[in-house]
Amino acid sequence: MSSACSTVEKATNAILPNTPPSVLFATVVADEPTAVLAARDVLAKGGTAADAAVTLYFTLAVTFPSQAGLGGGGICLVHNPFSGGVEVLDFSSIAGGYSEVTNSSIAVPIAARGMAWLHARFGRLPWGNLLMESAIIARDGATTSRAFINDLKVSALDLANDSVALSLFFNRIGDPLGEGVIFRQIELGSVLGQIGARGVGVLYRGALANRLADAAVLQKQIVDRVAFGSRTPKWVSPISLPLGNRTIYFPPEGAGKVAAAMWQSLSGREGLSGADPVVQTLKLAHAGKAAYGPRLGTEAPQSGSGFSVVDWTGLAVVCSVTSNKDFGTGQFLPGLGFALAPAPGKGVLAQQPLSPILVVDRKRRKFVFAATGGGGTVAASSAVAVTARTLLGGMPLRTASDRPRVHQGGYTDDVTAERSLTAQEIKALEASGAKVKLVPRIGRVNAVYCEAGLPPDSRSAPPCQVISDKRGHGVGARFKKDVREKR
Repeated sequence: MSSACSTVEKATNAILPNTPPSVLFATVVADEPTAVLAARDVLAKGGTAADAAVTLYFTLAVTFPSQAGLGGGGICLVHNPFSGGVEVLDFSSIAGGYSEVTNSSIAVPIAARGMAWLHARFGRLPWGNLLMESAIIARDGATTSRAFINDLKVSALDLANDSVALSLFFNRIGDPLGEGVIFRQIELGSVLGQIGARGVGVLYRGALANRLADAAVLQKQIVDRVAFGSRTPKWVSPISLPLGNRTIYFPPEGAGKVAAAMWQSLSGREGLSGADPVVQTLKLAHAGKAAYGPRLGTEAPQSGSGFSVVDWTGLAVVCSVTSNKDFGTGQFLPGLGFALAPAPGKGVLAQQPLSPILVVDRKRRKFVFAATGGGGTVAASSAVAVTARTLLGGMPLRTASDRPRVHQGGYTDDVTAERSLTAQEIKALEASGAKVKLVPRIGRVNAVYCEAGLPPDSRSAPPCQVISDKRGHGVGARFKKDVREKR
């Protein structure tokens, strides 16, 4: 259990409703702490995993706009414990305009509408209530997290050329904000308040949509109003593969296909089970090369954030969202406080960073495992590596996440590997014909593993492992509440 669990349990004990079942368990993990706390509070008030995911995303749009801005898109895997089925909610970005500054397309900001679709099918609490907290955080101020500040430092030179970004993310003398500083986004808070009060449609049609188009013109961006108004998410079927008496699911396109192909390479007769670390590393590299293939290089979008929420019914929402580039276009809309996103590439590159993974015990209709990858092109290989080491290699989830990662894909036989890789593993890769390039870190994975399934079969706490990658600065929490029926 995370160090924050005592606080989580106190909050949960104070406000959870007196409704069956007698013991309620939930988990949430994401890249930014304030968003995790906001999602936890929604769960504690009796909201579903979908309700909590909605609040989590819109809070990320405030506190982690470098990776999960309001201008982007995403994809979610959703397990419905009542039907036992899993569906994919696809709200990935498509082109919906043009930037005269970069001579490239800009994307429809479809993520907000994706969250509305999720809430419509699986939500319980009022839509406006779910956006209220994120709007308040934006207006009253959020504390800058280490995750956000690290991104800000990297993009500071480009953002300093944008007057709106300069006013939002830099201090009075023009330096980027530091960690632990309160920063306010009053205009973004107003936008979120309007979406909460009037529905998500106001962002695509009507007065707010007109303001968006007019603000974009000031940034030399031309919005296709027809594309903005007509683009909607869609529910589609996932790729499903057997895993003993369980089933593992992937999105059907883009990075989902890549992740599924990697998994099939690793889960065969000579998979990771019983293999030593050197052999596992070789198998992961070779599976990545086969799955990514020569068609994929480094052109894929490099930003993205993943999160998972599971409630006490076993409803699981596992999402990856992206602005297609850190801070989207980097041009923040005057009067609105957020940036649109560049349109993604074509074909498989269009969804490359979006690689959530979900494992379900379909017979018992229980959630088992979720992983989401971040970091661009390497998101799929990172998420699959953690999943395979845990479910096929038998490692504890934290150990599987902390193990050094490798990535092989693109136009050459080069293998990108983390510097913590052992000399023996490096020699084995080189002996296989690969040229090894060492880097500080590869990807960022958030994961949850409830080996016995969630919800549990008894009042005992399920042995769930919830981890946020040491390569990032997120938070994972699990908590429970004993609910006593009124006599």
